[in-house]
Amino acid sequence: MSVKIYYGLRATAPSPWRIAEQVREALYPLFAEKIQQLAEVIKHMEATKEGNPEEYKRLKSSLLGGEKLPWRNHPRRQYLPPLYKAFMVVEALREIEVHTFSPFDFWFEVLLFENRAGGNPLLMIYSEDGAYRARLLEAGIAEEYGYWDNADPEEDLSEAEWEERKLAWSGLTGNWAPNSLGLAISPPSRIDVEVSRHHEDYWKFAQEEAARA
Repeated sequence: MSVKIYYGLRATAPSPWRIAEQVREALYPLFAEKIQQLAEVIKHMEATKEGNPEEYKRLKSSLLGGEKLPWRNHPRRQYLPPLYKAFMVVEALREIEVHTFSPFDFWFEVLLFENRAGGNPLLMIYSEDGAYRARLLEAGIAEEYGYWDNADPEEDLSEAEWEERKLAWSGLTGNWAPNSLGLAISPPSRIDVEVSRHHEDYWKFAQEEAARA
């Protein structure tokens, strides 16, 4: 069976729990920055609806590639603050099966796997935004550790090192969903945000935010 893990990574720490902590510390602030930027775009979009309908349409189209806004049928949509709507956009993008080319498709999921070659755990990151993978490498949390058997190996690796990578990734091939085999790390969801504000307290907060908008 062919094995192609072009963008595989290996953690630089041995403990999976420490790695998960490092991943959150590195990537959560990046996600928070991106979701806040999206909230600002939504706020600006809604401010242009009456005075500049063409700009409103342009921004609306950029969110979901022309798809309808995800809060259009929400029973409390008039109270939803921009940040909440930003989470709704990101979640909606995850459900769209075709590529929207939206600049706001920045959800991520990092998967952590056992290394069958006996070294530090393996990592794979799924995201349309390459900034997360770059951040893991820049922070020294992970290192390049890809493997493929359909082309020549990397020139600076010995045959023994290449075989080690083959063994390390060999348990992750076949008809298995990767997230069923490892520890998954992803950003807080819209539900997490809502629950963190204790349901009805959240809606009080949302109304206050809407009044300030």
